[in-house]
Amino acid sequence: MDISRRNFLIGMGAGLMLPSFYELARKHVINSGEPLIFAPPSPEIQLIAYDYAGTGSFTLNWGDPFSDLPSFQNLTWREFADAYMHGAEGYLETWKRDGIDPDDAVEEGFAEETWILKNPPNARAYDLLRAYDLGFDDHAATEDGQIAFIECDSPGSNYRGVEADVLGLSLLQDKLNQLGRAIEISLS
Repeated sequence: MDISRRNFLIGMGAGLMLPSFYELARKHVINSGEPLIFAPPSPEIQLIAYDYAGTGSFTLNWGDPFSDLPSFQNLTWREFADAYMHGAEGYLETWKRDGIDPDDAVEEGFAEETWILKNPPNARAYDLLRAYDLGFDDHAATEDGQIAFIECDSPGSNYRGVEADVLGLSLLQDKLNQLGRAIEISLS
């Protein structure tokens, strides 16, 4: 049923309220199985949501969700810091104090663990979204509408990512739009 401006105003005067975005998104998810995404008018960043395990839990990626770990063979500490550590000079000075020659070959285990914390698409999405006050309370999460910021959740883990269910993707996109961020979430 189409609602006219007059009917809308009469309804508002009678105390009727429009359903919240949550209710609209929830109904859309129930009916279609897809998130309700209203992309910003001119997106500058695209986050790709991918369900790696096929369980309905999507990982957000800023970049190719299937990118590979680069090879660190033949890289010096200096080259690694320049390419992957964003602000190499501070690291080089620390390494020199620790007796590491910046022109020696980088230790591959260190390089892999450090790269996993900051450079894969899931970690980049984590850093991007963590910078905003999204106002989501992990303790108030309901059965659906889950959005989780995960950081090194088990001993030895360097994983950082944002994971959400279908309704959570809808809510996250809506919140980013409310904040005026030119970030679009899409499914892959």
